[in-house]
Formats: sequence, C-alpha cells, structure tokens
Amino acid sequence: MNTDPSRVLVELLVLRAQAGDRSALDTLVSIHQSAFRRCADALAARGHAADALQESWLAIVRSLPRLDDPARFRAWAYRILTNKCADTIRTRSGTPHGRRSVLAPADKGAADQHSHLDHEDADAVRRAVSGLPSHLRQIVSLFYAGGLDVSEISRALAIPAGTVKSRLHTAREELRTILEPTGSRPDPHE
Repeated sequence: MNTDPSRVLVELLVLRAQAGDRSALDTLVSIHQSAFRRCADALAARGHAADALQESWLAIVRSLPRLDDPARFRAWAYRILTNKCADTIRTRSGTPHGRRSVLAPADKGAADQHSHLDHEDADAVRRAVSGLPSHLRQIVSLFYAGGLDVSEISRALAIPAGTVKSRLHTAREELRTILEPTGSRPDPHE
C-alpha cells in the first residue's frame, strides 16, 4: 500500500470528485496544474500548449468517473495530456520541432529546481531537449517536468518500464553529446 500522504490525498480527491464534489475536482486541478503546464510546454506544438492543457483537463474531467483505480490518476492523467499534446503537433503545427522545453524560464518551479544553471545553460538545455526525437522528448518531459517515476511513465505511455529506462538513458546520452560536444566539462557522476 502506498502511504505517501500526497498520493493518499490525490486518491481521496479523485474518489470525492468521482462522487460529484466540485471542490475536490478544483483541488485536483490546483495540485497538478503547474506540473501539467510544464509538461504541455515541453510536448505541445509551439503556441498550443495552453490549448492542449485545456483540452486535457476537459478530457480528464469527462473521463474521471470511469477511472477504476484512483491510485493511477497521475499516470492516467499524464497519458491524456501527452495524447492531447501529440494531437496538437499532428493537427496544428505539422512538425514536432521548436517547442519550449522542460525548463521554461517563466516557470518558477522549474527555475527553482534548476537554479544551478545560469540562463545560458538553461537556454542550451531547452534547445537540446526541443531537438530530441519526440519519443525521447516525451520521456524527458514526463520524468523531469512531470515528476513521474519510471513505472508511472510506463503506465502513462503504455510501454514497458524497460523501454522507459532505455529511452531515458538514450535521451540523457544524446543531451550529453549535444551539450558537451568536446567533452570539456567534467562528468558530475564521477
């Protein structure tokens, strides 16, 4: 049993929202809004993240009564969000390139989490993430912006956990290659 208080709260809110409690639904949105926005900014076509986010919340609210396991809310909701973001890419922009990354400078939470990066480094990371293939950018966005763990990403994308780990590793290697082409920076893990 998962006894993380924040997860228990989300499960309780899901149950109350499914029973028609509007304040529980409002609280669910409030809890997840900034992380969902960061993820939508990273995944959606340029200029369409807000639309994808709104469409996601509409789909989540409409489908919430059919969610069988409240403990799976996060992964389920992120799956809806990633699908809506993919829809914006297909229908509105025609290309997956040019999106903002996980480290959007206007996002205080992301800025606080990555305060060790100066603006130049953050811009370089944003450009590097936006240049990743969509399947890798999606994993990076869910892991870093969404805060999902490997098993949650696996459920959200309906892919095996091993595939998530492999793609996350590949994305990190590609980012390292892009950001450190000469190998002049020391590896922080050594």
